[in-house]
This record gives sequence, structure tokens and C-alpha cells, in this order.
Amino acid sequence: MFKVNGNKGFHLEFENGYTLSTQFGYGNYCDNYNKENAEFQTECKNSEIAIICPDGNFLPLNDVFMELFQEEIEDVVCGQIEINKWINIMNYVNNIIKGEWLWRIKIY
Repeated sequence: MFKVNGNKGFHLEFENGYTLSTQFGYGNYCDNYNKENAEFQTECKNSEIAIICPDGNFLPLNDVFMELFQEEIEDVVCGQIEINKWINIMNYVNNIIKGEWLWRIKIY
């Protein structure tokens, strides 16, 4: 399911119940961070992302980034994500299987 979120991004909810939040407007960790004069940012070279679990909690991104990119990140939100990295994350979220262990955490 596609959802517009706050006129500055969108959510993709997959059949497995996980959602990839993609934000690229004023105040988001992207090139548009300081563009407060625009009502709606229609484009950006990068975005801020978060993964939302079926129970509404955010998935810690460190395990995801270690597996995909061998990068450490200590948050549930990550900014400055360019399109090729975003595509890898989207595919990862789409393929999460509920109840399986990913890296060191259990997916609910």
C-alpha cells in the first residue's frame, strides 16, 4: 500500500506488514532539511528512512545496515539515503519474514 505522509514523503506498506517510511521534506535528514519555504518538496537526491514493524515500533537499523552495507548506524532513522541504497533497503524490507531472526534481533 502507498501512503503520502505529511506532504513530505511516503510510506510503502508491504504484504509482510512492514512499512518503509521515506521522507524528503523540510526538517527531514536530506538535502531539503532547511527548505522551510516550500509547501511540498516534490524532489530530492536523497531521503530519510525508517522501517516500521507490524506492531508499530521502529526496527533498529544497525542490523539492516550491517547486513546490506557493512555500515554501523545507532538509530531507528537514517538520513541522506540515495536511490541505489534505498532500493536495496526497500527489497530487504519487502523480503522480511515474520518470526525469523535477522542478524541479532528477532523480527516480530
